[in-house]
Amino acid sequence: MTTVIFIRHGQSECNLERRFAGQIDAKLTDLGIKQAESTAKVLARYPITRIYASPLSRAMNTAKPTAELLGLEIHPEQGLCEISAGEWEGLSFDTIAERYPEEFAHLQGDRSLLRLPGGETMRELYDRVTTCVDRLAAENQGGCIALFSHSMPLRSMVCRWTGAPFSEIGNIRGGPNASITIAEYDDNGTAKILQMPNTDHLETVTALPMGL
Repeated sequence: MTTVIFIRHGQSECNLERRFAGQIDAKLTDLGIKQAESTAKVLARYPITRIYASPLSRAMNTAKPTAELLGLEIHPEQGLCEISAGEWEGLSFDTIAERYPEEFAHLQGDRSLLRLPGGETMRELYDRVTTCVDRLAAENQGGCIALFSHSMPLRSMVCRWTGAPFSEIGNIRGGPNASITIAEYDDNGTAKILQMPNTDHLETVTALPMGL
């Protein structure tokens, strides 16, 4: 069996300011740094053999305390990046709703139809992320790996691991910042989810609303 621990990055400046980050390099806030440190203390209990992260700094810096505790390197993995948001990147959600009402409606509802102007579709993101994670699980068969990523990739993997059809991805509940999700792959590559996005380890840091 192979264990995959999927962590959403800590609170970023864009999360705090209610802006759509996409692939811009939004930094962690002071709270996000504390969340990363609290997450590391939990992850240190697992027999993690390898750490991967989206190359965006908010994911890399969330992974850093865990890597330091375990004495492991962080391996950047492009496939774990957040959705490419094109024209939306850096815009506030109010601005997006005003300028792109039809697309924003899909963001709030049927995300399977979401196409970000100048960026990726939700389907393209789903295919990219699931292919990446399945490959990393296969490359680390029998081990335990930690993947530090983002909100939309997390939704994609919860959809994949629960066996829900892609058309239902809009109904998948995403995880808050620094949430921990755990899945297990058998030797045939079949995955099942063991823990839905969980933030019990953040109770002494803060309680955050659900993110996008």
